[in-house]
Amino acid sequence: MGKVKIESWNGNALKLKVRRASKTNVMYACLFIQQQLQRVISRPNPGGKFPSAPGEPPKLVSGQLHDNVVIDPPTDDNPVGCVGLTATADYGLILEDGSKFMAARPWIRVTWEKYRRQVGLFLTGGRS
Repeated sequence: MGKVKIESWNGNALKLKVRRASKTNVMYACLFIQQQLQRVISRPNPGGKFPSAPGEPPKLVSGQLHDNVVIDPPTDDNPVGCVGLTATADYGLILEDGSKFMAARPWIRVTWEKYRRQVGLFLTGGRS
């Protein structure tokens, strides 16, 4: 069996390239899932006259929920990104789970389950 002797290599440069690629892939995945979450709550309902039925994703009334689906982006030091809601849109979680006064209008978990494989493609460097 032949052997290859490696005299030296630039491990730090390789680590940096891997970190940057990971950060980019995570950001693409975050953008994708953010867009899908916003898309699922984009059915118009001007004035709120015809709300979503129990079990359906919420409809778009003011756009506040839609506009507050945000990304906490990955950094060079930590290639982890998050997609979530701002504090001003915490009612989106109430819509997701329902309350004693309202049946659930699931949209976050449903969207995640529908697109989780595509997110996995982004994380491995593939594109959907």
